[in-house]
Amino acid sequence: MRVPADRGQAIGALIAGSFGLVFVWVNSGLLADGVALALRIAGAVAFVAVVVAAQLTYRAMARAGREGLAVPGPDRPPFRGAFWVVTAVEAVAIIVGVRVISQVFDAPEAGVAWVALVVGVHFVPLARLFRHASFMALAVVMSALGLAGLVMAVLGVGAAPIALVSGVGSGALLIGWALWGATRRIEISC
Repeated sequence: MRVPADRGQAIGALIAGSFGLVFVWVNSGLLADGVALALRIAGAVAFVAVVVAAQLTYRAMARAGREGLAVPGPDRPPFRGAFWVVTAVEAVAIIVGVRVISQVFDAPEAGVAWVALVVGVHFVPLARLFRHASFMALAVVMSALGLAGLVMAVLGVGAAPIALVSGVGSGALLIGWALWGATRRIEISC
């Protein structure tokens, strides 16, 4: 029988999907109106798919538990102390970094790139904490999108392309990863 990979999977998908939708929604505003609208609609539709998939995953897990099947995964809360430490460090790095980029370097357009980089890097310790290898792939790609935006800012490319690459790109990545995570199943023997 195929069951959800672990019990925090649906919650994690909703968190990633939510932040992905925010990235898409906020950062598409600098693009042409028609493009922005299309991206926002696509992001919203994809997020609804994440919500539906997460709900189905949650129900499948509950059903597997009722049927007496051992669902793999730790029997502990998904968000422990170390998670909150990583999240706090991430929040401080985002706030301080965006202020420095905006006020010291006078490059507010690079703020979204910094946020994408920090969010990407925060998946490195989470990969170890949750023992989830896919977090490393997410960390690498999202960090690369953030770095690309920072390089674009240094080159003076402009706010809209940075928002598209580091903002909308990161949002699409998070929503896609959330959808994959919410639908991921593993095989167990009965």
